[in-house]
Amino acid sequence: MSIKIVIDSGTDLNPHIIETCEIDVLPIDISTDEAVYSADEISIDEMFARQRAGETFRTAQVSQYIYETAFENYAKAGDEVIYLALSSGLSATCASAMKVAETVNAKYNGKIHVYDTLLATFATGYMAWRACALAKEGKSYEDIKKTLDFIRDHATAYFSVRSLEFLQRGGRVSKTEAIVGGLLNIRPMLQITKDDGSLRVIDKARGDKAMMKKFVELFDPKALPCPVIISYGDDDTYAKKLKAHMMEAYHIPEEDIHFIQVGRIVGAHVGPEFLGLLSFDGKEEDYV
Repeated sequence: MSIKIVIDSGTDLNPHIIETCEIDVLPIDISTDEAVYSADEISIDEMFARQRAGETFRTAQVSQYIYETAFENYAKAGDEVIYLALSSGLSATCASAMKVAETVNAKYNGKIHVYDTLLATFATGYMAWRACALAKEGKSYEDIKKTLDFIRDHATAYFSVRSLEFLQRGGRVSKTEAIVGGLLNIRPMLQITKDDGSLRVIDKARGDKAMMKKFVELFDPKALPCPVIISYGDDDTYAKKLKAHMMEAYHIPEEDIHFIQVGRIVGAHVGPEFLGLLSFDGKEEDYV
């Protein structure tokens, strides 16, 4: 029996891959001042449209009940599971999952492995895709973990937003910073850090052209040829522009560049004007 891969709503992955790889997705709810929404109650496009109209969305975490139910069902069925948790530097979901897994494993002699990705969204999506491929090959947890460790240690998720408005609404930047950023046409460049998986502003670009240039400069070509993942919000126009810049700068074949729309959980904090890029500082085969 192959190992089962489980993710949560903080991971963004092509629905076709989720279906064909039989990946289970543990839900994280989002909310406004008036209502709480589960995954099937509001689409990402509707959320982005409502953000643009002025609404603020907040995120919760996977509930303990969902963890307990899912992990107990896996353990009772004798399934070995790897749960790729949203970075502990961004959410308390990982710590909660580890506590539940410890209890369930002790009770049922289970094999529920909770893995702190220290990443999120399209980066953990890539993790899930690689883990599923290895699980289908019959690889053990120890072998799959080596690849997960490589991705966690050598991948960096860079991203930017064209407006600080949505980060300001969610309390990630001050109102003054958002106003000044808008007046000066500032595009903050951010990354999920390797040391603790938290979010950090690493640079700023003035205008869209400078933002594109920064993305190209931040990308490390040492890992090429490899899949290049670009993520976007409610409009893929800038993703297509970044793709063209990457192809020109590094002669990357078009088929090696993949798009993924950011999901509701990260989208609730960054807003619709989002652009992201995944970069590796080495080749997997050199480390695994």
